[in-house]
Amino acid sequence: MKKSNYELYEIINELNDTELRFFTKQLKNAIIHDDVKLLFKIIKKYLKFPKLDENEIIIAYKKPNFTKRKFELNQFLQECLVQLYKNNSIKEWQDELNFCEYLNKKGLFKIAYKKLLKLKEKTAITDYFTLQIDILELERKLLFNLRGSVALYNLENIFTSIDKTIQQQIEATEYNHLITKLYELQFQKTKINTQKPRDLIEQYKVNPKLQTTYEPLSFKSKMLQYQLLGMLAFMEYDIPKAYLYNSTLIEFFDEEPFKIAEFPEKYFAIWSNYLTDCSSLKKADKVKNAVQQMNAFVEDGKFSSIPRLEEKIMMRTYNVQLNGILNYNDFTDAEKIIDELFIDLEDKLINQTIHRKVILCFLAALILFKLNINEKAKSFLAIAYTLEKRKQVQDIVVACKMLEIIIFYEEESFDTVDFFLSKLKNYLSYRKIENEYEAIFIKLFNKLILAKSKIEIKETNADFILKFQSLDNVPEIYERLEIEKWLTN
Repeated sequence: MKKSNYELYEIINELNDTELRFFTKQLKNAIIHDDVKLLFKIIKKYLKFPKLDENEIIIAYKKPNFTKRKFELNQFLQECLVQLYKNNSIKEWQDELNFCEYLNKKGLFKIAYKKLLKLKEKTAITDYFTLQIDILELERKLLFNLRGSVALYNLENIFTSIDKTIQQQIEATEYNHLITKLYELQFQKTKINTQKPRDLIEQYKVNPKLQTTYEPLSFKSKMLQYQLLGMLAFMEYDIPKAYLYNSTLIEFFDEEPFKIAEFPEKYFAIWSNYLTDCSSLKKADKVKNAVQQMNAFVEDGKFSSIPRLEEKIMMRTYNVQLNGILNYNDFTDAEKIIDELFIDLEDKLINQTIHRKVILCFLAALILFKLNINEKAKSFLAIAYTLEKRKQVQDIVVACKMLEIIIFYEEESFDTVDFFLSKLKNYLSYRKIENEYEAIFIKLFNKLILAKSKIEIKETNADFILKFQSLDNVPEIYERLEIEKWLTN
């Protein structure tokens, strides 16, 4: 066989899973001769590199038009791959539309119409609804200017398409509105068991458009639908369900990978949430895979619009690594990871949000405490206080102060414990509503520093274990302290 005849087989042989899924779907839905589709199935079956015998494929194909269909398949395959990896921006398409508008105003209707149809074809697979409506509106004007029987027939189709696109846009806006209301609950850190948020979540759960049996009108709406379902599951602490929804979202993009360039921020957020879910569910292999996948985004031009992407990935990686150490009780590389974090907090992560950096400081300090490296633990807590100076009470800062009290108690620095208990009370005085966990914590250590015997300490510990166990809706960051386990030991 001539070397040039290998081209089609070589390309098919090198397709990765994403490319193969995309091409198979495009071929299935394409208006192309059935023999081309048949030939692709046969090639996949008989493709054996490096010992490829084309005669086997020809015999299995059993039709006289092999060369023609092979050429058509090769052309279609390459067109699909170009479509998959092209990274047109909406700005470029808007510029093309503006040029078509210019041609229309100059009376060059045929030239404008020809260019507009090409632009319409390029944007057809996107969910840029506003742009699509503008294209259809210009097409309507051009068809009216061109007049003619074909133009009049196409006008009816234009009105139908405009109506359909407007409905898609309205639905996507509805989903975005629902997401915004949920975000407000998350940012306020409103307890889910109070009446107002509980009522809202119950409304969401019976919303017809948030049922998996409902089929949204566009990819964008389907993506937002599953994002909402994942958020609801996460807010109700149903991590397995949140993991399922985020996994499904990734599958949606696997099936239509060209959508990644259209929604890079959403795709990144989906992988971030998926990474968190995998970490919470202790899926070590999937955590590793997710970190590798996200690190690859840095060199991928589709994500260039996301500011400080490398820093954001680094933050999430550290968060997962530190939580993983605590989840799995595997401290093998803990000190090495924490030493790297100490350097990066002052360098690569300097522009990241204060709250996220304080969380990393707390997790690092907690791990170091478990390793009995108390001085290093205290240095991370000091960094946390330097970063977080707001008077508004933050649960993460309270957790840092509690951990500091535990460390000094273990070191039998009871005067220091008493001093930091006073500082904690003072800090909590800014909060209008008293948190029961915090109140019990303070009472516990007030008793412990006054205890005069081991028996009294043991009785105090047993009493307060029951008090902590009786609490509901304890903030997740407080649960990280494992106070009941510490009192038992």
